[in-house]
Amino acid sequence: MDKRDKGQTQSGIARKLSRRGALKGAGAVAGLAAELPYGHQRLLEVALGLALSPELLIMDEPTQGLSNAEIARFCDLTREIASEVTVLLIEHNMPVVMELAERITVIERGAVLAEGTPAEIQADAAVQRAYLGT
Repeated sequence: MDKRDKGQTQSGIARKLSRRGALKGAGAVAGLAAELPYGHQRLLEVALGLALSPELLIMDEPTQGLSNAEIARFCDLTREIASEVTVLLIEHNMPVVMELAERITVIERGAVLAEGTPAEIQADAAVQRAYLGT
């Protein structure tokens, strides 16, 4: 990557962060990512993924380790992102899945257990036993 490409990528990241307010209150973006609070690091990962304007954004366990307030902020950000980009969310936090997903595929031990809308998944007895604890 030459300096111009690197500058364009950094500029794209900065625009995404600024537009979405993802790191609001986190201090200078120019600092080291490792110095950011954990929740802000996760949001930075999302912004890095968005910087190249993908058609599909895959997020694997993005809420792991986040506080409840950070999860709420993540959900708001994800809803905004999903209006522009297809989002594939791999997540075990079922309240987050139910809040964000339009369609859900539940996998257990490598096999599809159920597919459907959040309401259909919540009503599925096999899913209830395996994941929802009922």
